[in-house]
Amino acid sequence: MRKFVVSAVVVDVIISAVILFYPSRQVLGAKTTSDTPDLPTYMAEKGESKTHALQSFGRLLTESTPSATPQASPVPSPTPKPLAKSSYTIALLGDSMIDTLGPDLPNLKSILSGQYPGINFKLINYGAGATNIESGLDRLTNATTYLDQVRPPLLSLDPDIVVVESFAYNHWDNTPSDLDRQWQDISKIIETIKNHPPAGGPGTKIVLAAAIAPFCPTYTDGSANLPPERKSLECATVKAYLQNLVNFATSQGYPLADSYHASLSGSEGNPLYINQSDHIHASQEGKALFSQKIAGAIGQVL
Repeated sequence: MRKFVVSAVVVDVIISAVILFYPSRQVLGAKTTSDTPDLPTYMAEKGESKTHALQSFGRLLTESTPSATPQASPVPSPTPKPLAKSSYTIALLGDSMIDTLGPDLPNLKSILSGQYPGINFKLINYGAGATNIESGLDRLTNATTYLDQVRPPLLSLDPDIVVVESFAYNHWDNTPSDLDRQWQDISKIIETIKNHPPAGGPGTKIVLAAAIAPFCPTYTDGSANLPPERKSLECATVKAYLQNLVNFATSQGYPLADSYHASLSGSEGNPLYINQSDHIHASQEGKALFSQKIAGAIGQVL
């Protein structure tokens, strides 16, 4: 498994300033890292942790934990296994990286229908642009409004499967404490889903998803148009949050739709998968790749 490493220089820049992102950015005051481990240590420890996901990072550092070997998402078999039901409700939760997959998730619908003929898939897009992971947690149990459309609580729709994206493109600062905050919020989302099983059915299955990788040299060009130093910092932060989600999934044993690593070319995101108008969201090729990875992970829990 790749581990994302941020240099001490970048960390010093982050610590000394509040990062003001484009309109979808959530702004927090800068953190001090005098009492926290550096990011390489954070990513290594988080990626290997087998402890309870809600445990604080401070305790993780003091305990010996077995390592985990990440497994790539398997490609679904051309001959799918018989399914227990004839109809499944699948909800995708995330920010604009999910929202831009389309209201009816056509790529994912096509893949699943081709792999499981005769099975009805009701796909629900609960992505919302300019929202962070705490907004995603709120969407599970509360009615929300997005683009003038009132949405009921996601869990009131009794989904069989919920796909949870990283919200990496709507992040906080690039510090261990804020990455730990993302880790804890993923745990809270999982616990909330587990505590609300669908009516008359087994517990809701959970899939974690990492969106496509950004390409730092042109990141936000044509949209936010960040200056070079800010562009580099923001892009590095997105990668750190994507990797953090991957670390969570592999260490805690959840099916993973990893389009982050699949979309990398060396250490940068492949521009083929990135919209060339805003240099943030997925291109048509990126949407197809992301949908393929999601379908593969869903196949593990059907």
